[in-house]
Amino acid sequence: MLIGLLDSENATVRQWAAEALADLEIQRAVPDLQRAYEAFRQRGEAPDDSEGEALRWALTDLGARELVIPPRAAALRASFGNLAPAWSTAHLTEVIEDLAAHGQAVLYFQVWQIRPNNGAFWRRGPGIDWDIDRHLPWARIVGECRD
Repeated sequence: MLIGLLDSENATVRQWAAEALADLEIQRAVPDLQRAYEAFRQRGEAPDDSEGEALRWALTDLGARELVIPPRAAALRASFGNLAPAWSTAHLTEVIEDLAAHGQAVLYFQVWQIRPNNGAFWRRGPGIDWDIDRHLPWARIVGECRD
């Protein structure tokens, strides 16, 4: 039944179904998750939409998608409890450059303040103020996101 929810008319239901399938480690759901992700892409939804993120992470968690972090970005990766992957803001430009050099685009990021013994706090700041034309060739999208 949970797998069938990936065909729901409601994006939130599809998102939550993907998250639940990954949390429950239901391996047989992989082909359906792949189909749901392809349908998501065909609809032209924003890649950083919650449903898209849930589908990608579910596929990654179930071993059907490889998380790729280029070497320099991997070396700069830091450990901040349950914030993962995470990098220090001091390395933000270098990480974005490394990702772009490896054909990856940063569509958004969050800045968190880490306080010793008090945890992590999200800091609202300026957002990305451009709309990405997802119909452009991928190399141009990567370049525009890097810039």
